[in-house]
Parts: sequence; structure tokens; C-alpha cells
Amino acid sequence: MYAHHILRNTFRFITTICAALKPDQQYRFCPSYALAVATQFAVFPTFGLRVGVVENLGLGLIFTAVSLARGYLLRRLFDRLHF
Repeated sequence: MYAHHILRNTFRFITTICAALKPDQQYRFCPSYALAVATQFAVFPTFGLRVGVVENLGLGLIFTAVSLARGYLLRRLFDRLHF
């Protein structure tokens, strides 16, 4: 019951984030997040990692945030270097 409550709130949080983003940001965030979570569900068991759904969604948010921050910083760096 508790995990279902957390899962529902996590889904609402992600939906709120996607709704608040501009369309071009949605095209980067939403697919990136979905891909991160799907990859974790497929790859983690291969390495013997047992992670619950709620933890998987949280890790997906962290990985997606790091990925988007990396893309932003690299874009700014290359803009500054005139590439």
C-alpha cells in the first residue's frame, strides 16, 4: 500500500514536471526519463541489482537530471569556444 502511494506521487511529480516544461524541453526530458527507467529495468537484473519500482523511478530522475545538466553545460562550453 505504501509503495503504491509513493509510486502514485512520483508519477504525479513527473507529470507536473513535464507539464511545466516548454515543448522543446519536454522532447528532451520525457523521452530521456522513460529511456533511463526502461534501461534500468532491463539492465539492473543482469548485474544482480534488485531495485524496486519506486527506487527505479527516483534513480531515473537523477540520471536524467545529470544527463540534461551535462548537455546544457557542454552546449554552453562549445558556444563559448565558438564551435
